[in-house]
Amino acid sequence: DRDVTGVQTCALPISRLCFEELNRTSSSHSMADVAVAVNVAPNGHQAAEDTQPSLHQVLAALKAIYDPRSSNQVRQDASTFLEGAKRYPQAPAQGFQIAVDTNNDYALRHFGLSMVEYYIKYVWDWDKESEAEGLLRSYVLEFAKILEPQDPAFIRNKVGQLWTELAKRSWGIEWMNMDEQLVELWHATTTHKLLVLNILETLAEEVFSRDDTVTGIRSQDLGDECTEIFMPESTLEEIQS
Repeated sequence: DRDVTGVQTCALPISRLCFEELNRTSSSHSMADVAVAVNVAPNGHQAAEDTQPSLHQVLAALKAIYDPRSSNQVRQDASTFLEGAKRYPQAPAQGFQIAVDTNNDYALRHFGLSMVEYYIKYVWDWDKESEAEGLLRSYVLEFAKILEPQDPAFIRNKVGQLWTELAKRSWGIEWMNMDEQLVELWHATTTHKLLVLNILETLAEEVFSRDDTVTGIRSQDLGDECTEIFMPESTLEEIQS
């Protein structure tokens, strides 16, 4: 498979296999081995090679951070590596694979969501690269659909923030049926009702406060879309008549 950037992507089960392999590796190898896996030399210096990190390397770096045996230097180098990994074209696809794998613990899944969020906010040129919107939207919708009642609040809130960040950039342009999809989520489970409320509250706050560049640029369009969702149909018809 390939994503919209044309970069080869891994099949979804790869993240589960990588994580199992890392569990085996960490139990039989030193933290120096884990450091090498994330392209960090055992002496703590970042390797010079500037290539797209693999999913295995990203997962290894995450495991190094949360492994109690890791030294502070290894954690620092792994954190630096992961921040850099967010900037590569493959980051959204890798983040998606990590976040939707429910076998991963919540810390890993949260980082996967953060990889997609970083791409939406800081990498994606949303007013010029419309072809990427469909893929990003499919990721966000899947994140929302797979939420379970036992998922912690920080996962639910991150999914809601991801939805909001994408909506600010594509609602009413490419994303024309967002209101219908929110209604579908509302009728799913109590967990999804809470997600919808979170999305609407966050969206209203950010659209009408206009505290960031995107909502400032799209204030009129987003304001009109919010009005249609929040205002009763009878009141809206009365205003428009």
